[in-house]
Amino acid sequence: ELIQANVCSTFIPVYCGLIPPSLQGVRYVDGGISDNLPLYELKNTITVSPFSGESDICPQDSSTNIHELRVTNTSIQFNLRNLYRLSKALFPPEPGVLREMCKQGYRDGLRFLRRNGLLNRPNPLLALPPAHSPPLKDEDVEDAQVAPVDGHVQPSREDPILDHLPSRLNEALLEACIEPKDLLTTFSNMLPVRLATAMMVPYTLPLESAVSFTIRLLEWLPDVPEDIRWMKEQTGSLCQYLVMRAKR
Repeated sequence: ELIQANVCSTFIPVYCGLIPPSLQGVRYVDGGISDNLPLYELKNTITVSPFSGESDICPQDSSTNIHELRVTNTSIQFNLRNLYRLSKALFPPEPGVLREMCKQGYRDGLRFLRRNGLLNRPNPLLALPPAHSPPLKDEDVEDAQVAPVDGHVQPSREDPILDHLPSRLNEALLEACIEPKDLLTTFSNMLPVRLATAMMVPYTLPLESAVSFTIRLLEWLPDVPEDIRWMKEQTGSLCQYLVMRAKR
């Protein structure tokens, strides 16, 4: 149910498909389509956004821009940095870039706490138990960089927080970061093999596409009756709405 709830929560119509996923018999789409930043009526709401704008916690772009868009209750400045962030949201980049975005979010949250006098310590990470690395200074967190080592992303000095994750989660993360080192992987990474694979793409791509389409079709067959029933209901509702509008 947790996985299915996340699938429903991140479903963007057309981009992710035409038929929304369902949870407990109800179909859902990404809530940002109706209201991306819902505000609680009785209390002040701290708004958080990955796009620079008027939200409480968001990136602070240096370029001044007077153009602002309001998209489903979210303030978004119209600049090149936000266009870049939008492209990376729809087409995720390599892990190193995603990691920098996560660090940017941490720094934005830290800036908000400082600006509003809500920070009792110079750095929230210092509240963690001591790890293998020495304590971080505030400027170390602000300017920490990711250094690739042997093709891997080397954890920066602010990562002792990973040592305090639940053991099963930490093991799963470490296992996911390990690249296979078997003979087949080594052979496929050789330059002649990679060149030959690239040259064969025009011939292998149609076959791979046909196989992928067949597999997806077979996976969809059990859900065909329910999906057809849902499409008929939506079509009937749309026709009824159009008839009512025409009568008026």
